[in-house]
Amino acid sequence: MPFLIFCGAVTVVVSLAAGGYPAMILTGYQPVRVLKGAFKNSNSGQWLRKSLIVFQFVISVFLIVATFIVQKQLYFIQHKNLGYDREHVVVLPMDDKMLSNVDLIKQEFKSVPDVINVSRCVRSPVEGGGGYNMRSATMPEDQQINVTANPVDEAYIKTVGLQLVAGSDLTIQDIKDASYDEWSKNRYHFILNESAARQLGWSAQEAVGKKMYMGPREGTVRGVVKDFHFESLHNPIGSFILFPEQRGRELLIKMSGQHLQKTISSLEAKWKTLIPQRPFEYRFMDEDYNMLYASEIRLGKVMNIFSTIAIVLACLGLFGLSSYNAQQRVKEIGIRKVLGASVSDIIIALSKDFVRLTAVAIFIALPIAWWATTKWLQDFNYRTNNSWSVYVIAGLLTIMFTVVTVSFQAIKAAIGNPVKSLRTE
Repeated sequence: MPFLIFCGAVTVVVSLAAGGYPAMILTGYQPVRVLKGAFKNSNSGQWLRKSLIVFQFVISVFLIVATFIVQKQLYFIQHKNLGYDREHVVVLPMDDKMLSNVDLIKQEFKSVPDVINVSRCVRSPVEGGGGYNMRSATMPEDQQINVTANPVDEAYIKTVGLQLVAGSDLTIQDIKDASYDEWSKNRYHFILNESAARQLGWSAQEAVGKKMYMGPREGTVRGVVKDFHFESLHNPIGSFILFPEQRGRELLIKMSGQHLQKTISSLEAKWKTLIPQRPFEYRFMDEDYNMLYASEIRLGKVMNIFSTIAIVLACLGLFGLSSYNAQQRVKEIGIRKVLGASVSDIIIALSKDFVRLTAVAIFIALPIAWWATTKWLQDFNYRTNNSWSVYVIAGLLTIMFTVVTVSFQAIKAAIGNPVKSLRTE
C-alpha cells in the first residue's frame, strides 16, 4: 500500500511539473521575443529542453527499476520452497453428506490412473487453518498459546508433500481414536510443525510422545513436520498443528501431472456416480496460491505498461531534441568533416551531451527507486534481495536507449555531404 501511494504521488507530481515548469519559464518571456525565436536559443530555452529530458528519464529509470524488482519478487514467490508441494494438486469442495461415504470416495478416486493420493481435510496448506489454543501438560490451564490448526486425515501429509522431521505420520487408527460420539472418549494424536514444538519448549525429537492439549482436546504428539508456509509470504511462519478429526470441507487429489485432462475427466465420471447430488467443481491448488498475490500480480502488469510508455515517451522526446540539435549544428558538422573528422567522431560529438543528461537522470533516479522498492519489499517477511545488479542493468538499459535513439540523427548528420551542409543558410 505505501508503494502504491508513492506511485500515485509521483504521478501527480509528474503531471504538475510537466505542465507547470514550462509554463513558469514561458511566462517570463515577452511574446514578441518568443515568436522571433529568441527563446529557443537562450540559455533558459536550452535549460528547459535539457531539464525536461532529464525529468523524463528520471521517471523512466525509476519505472524500469521498480518493474524489475516487482517481477523479481513475483518470480521469488512462484519459485519459493513453501515446504509443501502445490503442483498438480486438485481441490474438490465437499459437503457433510459426503463424510459418511468419504472412505469409498477416496478409494474410488485413488483407482484412477495417474492419481497418486487423496486426502480429506478442512483446509489445504494454501488456506492455512483455524485459530486454536495449545499448551503442554506441564503448563497451567490458564496459560494458553495461540496456534493455527487444521483437521486432516491420515493421507494429508503424503498428499501435500509435508516433510516429517521426527516421529511418524497419522494412521487410520488415529482417526478412529478421535471419532467417538462421546467426546470424553476421544484421544488425539497431533502433528506439530517445528515452530509449535519450539514454542512449547521442545525440540522436534523431544516433542514426540509428549502429552499436550489443544483447547479441550487431550492427546500426544505423534510427529513433527518441517515448517511450511501456510500463509502468504507477507507473514512469518507461526505455530501450526495437524490433528485427526472426522470433518472435511475439501478433498485434495495429488496427480502425477501426466494426462491431466484425461485424469480430471475420469474423476468427474466417478464423481457423478458417487455424488450425484452435487455438481463437479474443481480448482488447482496453484490457483489458490496465486490468489494470495493477486494485487502483486496486477501491480506487475501495471508496472510493465507504465515503464514501456515512459520509455517510449522519453525516447520520442530525445529523438526530437537530437534532431533539433543536429539541425542547429549542421555547419559545425560540415566543418568537422572537411577537417577530417570520421563518422564515429561526429556521432560521439553529437551523442555525448545526451549521454551526460541520461547519466544525471540515472544519478537522480536510482536513490529514489532504491528507497521506494525497499519500502515495498519490507511488506514481505520473505523476499528477494534488492541487489545492486538491478540498478546497474537499469542504468545500462537507459544509456542504451539514449545511444540508439540519438544515433539515428547522429548517423544521418554524419554521413551527409559537408559541402551541402556548409551552403545551408
